[in-house]
Amino acid sequence: MRSALEWAQVRALAADGVSQREIAARLGINRRTVKRLVEADEPPRYERAPSGSILDALEPVIRKLIEECPEIKAPRVTETLRDDYGYAGSVDLVRKRLAALRPAGGERAAQRTGYRPGQVMQVDWAEMPSRPRVWGRERRVYALICSLPFSGAATAHFTFDMTIESFLEEWLDATVPAGRV
Repeated sequence: MRSALEWAQVRALAADGVSQREIAARLGINRRTVKRLVEADEPPRYERAPSGSILDALEPVIRKLIEECPEIKAPRVTETLRDDYGYAGSVDLVRKRLAALRPAGGERAAQRTGYRPGQVMQVDWAEMPSRPRVWGRERRVYALICSLPFSGAATAHFTFDMTIESFLEEWLDATVPAGRV
């Protein structure tokens, strides 16, 4: 591997218009090395080869434990590995491997949400189960239900149809008294 100093010298000489053959002769390095250093945008850097982990051989066991119990914690996995497989490493190493192997995010059973006043209004249509008799015949009755998650306030407005005109009329009736449109 060549040093950053050699890279800088080669680049400086090349920028001055010195040929690659001449640079190689002056610095005592191969012409192909000079060519590679001239074409490189960054100085050469030492990169250590990744070394194996003590957990590499036990990864199938860890995957099986995660499959059986997705919420299993690192201390419990470490205990199982020590008792059954003679693992001598640390809990932190197991914790990092679990983080890498578990699916990102995971599923949440429930998530709390918070809203500022007036930020959100939930609006739903519902058909009422009973059908009252109006002017001698049974009629379907629909309710437009509006609720404000911040305050918990709710209102219901009733109509005989689910048209856009009915929706807008009932929605305005629900929002204007609250001081918002």
